Amino acid sequence: MYTGLLHAHHWLRYIALILLLISIVKAIIDLKHKGQEIKSRKTELYSLISVHLQLLIGLGLFFVSHKIELALGDMGMAMKDPALRLALIEHPLLMLIGIILITLGYMKLKTITDRALYGKTVLIYYGIGTLLILSRIPMYSWTL
Repeated sequence: MYTGLLHAHHWLRYIALILLLISIVKAIIDLKHKGQEIKSRKTELYSLISVHLQLLIGLGLFFVSHKIELALGDMGMAMKDPALRLALIEHPLLMLIGIILITLGYMKLKTITDRALYGKTVLIYYGIGTLLILSRIPMYSWTL
């Protein structure tokens, strides 16, 4: 079960990041269209769904991981080891904050009708959320 969740979490990450980047690029383009109506909200919705799916898979991994079990057994040792600290505290916390920002941004988007304001909101919430997410993806996991 652990290996399946790990592979799903690894590969879905690329889909989530691509959707987030498409949303951000679309938001930059939308900034130029002040006063126009919004064309589509689907990219932002798909981005939201993908990061929430990542969250659920990540929570599953957190509760079945032997690394986390080891770290919880001796928190002093875990805080001294950068890899364990990343797995136990930094990665889950910053991912959760990033996903919360993306979720709040999507909730704000529901009431916006101006395309430029829509783009600005996506750029702020999705952009900061994406930066937080990118900052705590372990570098060793980028290899295929």
